[in-house]
Amino acid sequence: MLFCALDQVGVNAPAIQPGWGERSAAAGVGAWVLTGCSLKGSLRGQALCAAPDTESVGMRFTAGVHPHDAASWDEATAASIRALVEDPNCGAVGECGLDYDRMKAPREVQVKAFAAQAAMSVEAEKSLFLHCRELDADRGETRATRRVYAQACTRVATPPHDART
Repeated sequence: MLFCALDQVGVNAPAIQPGWGERSAAAGVGAWVLTGCSLKGSLRGQALCAAPDTESVGMRFTAGVHPHDAASWDEATAASIRALVEDPNCGAVGECGLDYDRMKAPREVQVKAFAAQAAMSVEAEKSLFLHCRELDADRGETRATRRVYAQACTRVATPPHDART
């Protein structure tokens, strides 16, 4: 599900400086998606979308926990992210997924956090901002990647019906 035509995807909210909206608009950038990689970053994205000085460029934010920070996923974080997902300026759940490159969180912890966020995206009928990196490194096969994602997604629910068909 595409929620709008985008010119810039994956802007990290902490990097935004005063005047970037105006410069982006002048350069022809029509919209930003502020990537939520943690609860703190998701809250920052929400605040920036609500700020009056961001009218020069369209902004949406994502709400989620990156696989590097999957160890921070607990009931309180899940509840906070779920509340953020209900904000009309939230365009997607994530950035979430699996990242076995640096293994900043154990595999099982990443899968648990990803599955919960995938379920959240289905429940809220929001897109999933997906992160996928080096998933086959621990097994050496591409089927492992598909299997892990398929298991996480099928435990959730069937995706909403595509209204275009």
